[in-house]
Amino acid sequence: MRHASWMAVLLALVLGCRTSAPRPTPPTPEAPKTEAPKPEAPKPEAPKPEAPQAEAPKPKPPPPAKPAPPPWRISAVRPYAPPAPAPSDAAVLQRFGFAPERVSFLLYDPRTHEAVAQQGADTLHAPASTAKVFTALAALEVLGPSHTFPTALLRRGPVAGGVLKGDLYLRGSGDPQLSYARLAALAQALRAAGITRITGRFLYDDAFLWVPPTIDPEQAEDASYSPALSALSVDSDRFSVRWRPTGAPGEVEGYTVPSFGRSPLDVYPGPDDGVGLHRAPAPEGWLLSQDLPPSGERRVPLRAPSAWAAVALRRFAAQAGVTLPEPAQGLVPAKGALPISTQRGPPLIDEAEATLLPSNNAMAELLLMSTARQLTGKAVPLPAAGEALAAWWRARVPQGNWEGFSLQNGSGLNAKSRATPRQLVQALEYARRHTRTYGRPFFTLLPVGGWSGTLAGRLTQPETAFNVWAKTGSMDYASGMVGHLFTPSGRELLFCILVSDLAQRDAQRARPVANLKEQEGREKAADAWMSQARALQDALLQRWALAY
Repeated sequence: MRHASWMAVLLALVLGCRTSAPRPTPPTPEAPKTEAPKPEAPKPEAPKPEAPQAEAPKPKPPPPAKPAPPPWRISAVRPYAPPAPAPSDAAVLQRFGFAPERVSFLLYDPRTHEAVAQQGADTLHAPASTAKVFTALAALEVLGPSHTFPTALLRRGPVAGGVLKGDLYLRGSGDPQLSYARLAALAQALRAAGITRITGRFLYDDAFLWVPPTIDPEQAEDASYSPALSALSVDSDRFSVRWRPTGAPGEVEGYTVPSFGRSPLDVYPGPDDGVGLHRAPAPEGWLLSQDLPPSGERRVPLRAPSAWAAVALRRFAAQAGVTLPEPAQGLVPAKGALPISTQRGPPLIDEAEATLLPSNNAMAELLLMSTARQLTGKAVPLPAAGEALAAWWRARVPQGNWEGFSLQNGSGLNAKSRATPRQLVQALEYARRHTRTYGRPFFTLLPVGGWSGTLAGRLTQPETAFNVWAKTGSMDYASGMVGHLFTPSGRELLFCILVSDLAQRDAQRARPVANLKEQEGREKAADAWMSQARALQDALLQRWALAY
């Protein structure tokens, strides 16, 4: 009992101590201060639902942009690998879209005298500038490869105190490369002869050759490749007309190069008819179409080349301190004329090369007329000269097939001339047999594939470059090539390819041209046809080089 009461007393003491001495309570931590929320803006009322409508088709997303190709970098070079030759000549024609009747060719081996490939080899075509082969070869045969063409200055009368008391003559013989430089040399020779002025006349004599007013009457009057010709033709008988705006509305200033004070320019008063420049009545004058661009330059043909050459000499004489009167046409007297100075062109072999490489029409016609004069003994017009040349070829190669062969001039700038691939190859075979006559192989006068003349940008592949030596020819809807092919396998072959569509050419020319824009469109169409014809020729030659 005592033990239980003791425990009760102890418990009471413990509890009493806790209640009599309370512990201090720790401070209550402050709650974090928060800003009072801002009152929200009143929400707009939701629109009332409309009646359901069909959804518009969603646009297709654009295709993802293609990543730009990495910049080109050459990382390796391998040797050129010749392509496999086309399976056949017919396959080449089909690839370029030419009907077989439009294309004729002959590939000929002069050692075996056999045709390696041919199609329509006796079909007549307009030969275009491949006809220059006939002209150049005949000139070399008839006149000789060392022949030169003199242009002479002569006088009649004595010279005293720097004065020629008589007449001065400028006489030409049809030098295809008569230049302004040679005329200037004659003027300097006049001063060197002690002449400063003359009391008589200044006459030019061009009677050695016929003076055709143009090479081909069908060409446009401003076609620089169809000029008038004479025994005093200078620098291919053409000059430049230039014009540029002055700043005033519709006004341009015009001048010519060279300018000898004889080329007045004016505006063409008629409607635009597809010709940019028209001849004016004044000597060597030109009229500019109103539809030409505000500035430009055109090469135009001379109409009186002999008078032009004499005027040029008069200008150069003035530069040398020699006063000459206005020139006039006249003949050097048979007796009594004394030479002052003579300028000669290069040997004919070089004249022929200078004609064939760029295919210069004026130079070819001068060669033809000089050759025809030698054959006939007189000056004759271009058609008669072409007939004389064709007759010479028939007589020179009597075993050849010359049926239908016809030349209207010496340059090929005439759609009425006719020749076949076989006839052109006959001429090359003749030249090959007469190499010693010319002093060098005739084919070396021709453009070489991939490098010179009219072939500078063609036949550049290794199998054809420097393996094709050929004369090209082209005019609207007529194109050709004739020459030598040296194949990589070691064969020497003669070839000719002629392509023409003269029906299309005649149809184009039968329709009048409405304006300059239409004329340009026609020219573009003809250029596209000729470009395709040239590509066909190149493809045939590449096939032959690889196959034979």
